[in-house]
Amino acid sequence: MRFLLIACLLMLVACVAPQNASDIKAAVPPPKMAVEEKMAVEEKLVNSKPAEVNFSCKTSSDCKIKDVGSCCGYRPACVNKDSKTYPEQVKAECSNKGMAGICGFPSIGSCTCTNNRCEGVAGSSGEEATQ
Repeated sequence: MRFLLIACLLMLVACVAPQNASDIKAAVPPPKMAVEEKMAVEEKLVNSKPAEVNFSCKTSSDCKIKDVGSCCGYRPACVNKDSKTYPEQVKAECSNKGMAGICGFPSIGSCTCTNNRCEGVAGSSGEEATQ
């Protein structure tokens, strides 16, 4: 019985083991960014003021759900459809100030224009946040 169990295990290992180990090649890592270049990019993000996000609107069709960023990463919000958002700058500012946030974000199903400002309406959204 012991012989049969060992034989089954050996057959199982043979099925999993590569046929020719010389054909197996390691994945090529992506090229590394030079330390100076990486530091320059990080310094630019940390030292730049986060640009203004436009929340203004005249009608609800002027608003769109976009990622505005937070200390945890992704954060959807209703902003002017033509406004750019700067989540990478928000993240860099949080890192620079040693800040952290509560991870999670509201479920926004749609946007409405209230008092000339885009506001989120609770609900699930099938629309992905874009910049």
